[in-house]
Amino acid sequence: MSMVLKNDIWYKLENRHENSITISLSGELIRLCEIIKANEQLQDPASTLKLEIKKEAENKYAITLDADYFLNECGNSFRKLINDFSIKRTNPIKGEISAYFSTFLFCLYQL
Repeated sequence: MSMVLKNDIWYKLENRHENSITISLSGELIRLCEIIKANEQLQDPASTLKLEIKKEAENKYAITLDADYFLNECGNSFRKLINDFSIKRTNPIKGEISAYFSTFLFCLYQL
């Protein structure tokens, strides 16, 4: 029996409270988005989540966490992401629902 190692990763979606989820040590970034979507019971697709990160000592979220950044800078490792950016309750990943998708749906509804 193989053992799957996991990490707790903290995020804060828009004006909601910080929350943590348990995720495997490595994998695709879309997996994190899918878990957040399910955990927060969001209707929009997981791919519409915009994630941002910052170092703990910084005040502003200045780095967009997308699939390319996660692969190139973190090697698709959630453990590296957590360690390099000190992701925790006081420094969570910041998440926003893309306004573009909601606007797109609104426009379709108007047709």
